[in-house]
Amino acid sequence: MKFQVDCPIQAASLVLLLLDMDSLGDPEPIYDPVVIPLDHHIRLSYIKERDFPHSEPLGIHKRNIIFDSWPKGTKSTKISCCPCCNSLVDPTPASLACEIQVVPKKFADEHPVGTAREAPMPLPEATGRLDWYSLFSDPVGLFVSVMGPQSMVYCAWGCCFLILFMLIFFVLMVMYFGVSTVVQIKNN
Repeated sequence: MKFQVDCPIQAASLVLLLLDMDSLGDPEPIYDPVVIPLDHHIRLSYIKERDFPHSEPLGIHKRNIIFDSWPKGTKSTKISCCPCCNSLVDPTPASLACEIQVVPKKFADEHPVGTAREAPMPLPEATGRLDWYSLFSDPVGLFVSVMGPQSMVYCAWGCCFLILFMLIFFVLMVMYFGVSTVVQIKNN
């Protein structure tokens, strides 16, 4: 994204917020906002452009943002192998990798970038996301993601009971046919 700032500036910050954008309700914050101060980057870029107008702009600042606080009362369910033993815990911190570059307006006009995946310099496609092609490339992974952790525990318990039921049924069938065969032999 591009933001235009007039310099010199006293303070500038970038506020990042992760929202739950489901179709059922309004966007809800998942984590508390993280504030990234940009005044130092802007000041350095401004001084460099002012003192050395024909030099290259500052490089890209790569940063890993950690979202480790959340709205009060937010809890997530820790799934255990026994559904009755699930517990509520604090959510897992999230990590966001971002790149920040502060450039003079003249440089930005000469080197346009697209928004998100638009030309002339599109962002690469995200890796590891699920889509319908996952049905062919990783059907088990898609099934586990669609079902969710709690439903997978229920499926595991259901499969265990089904296998146990089939084993008991098989043993009873063998016993029944074994006894009926022995009884028929004795009667003959």
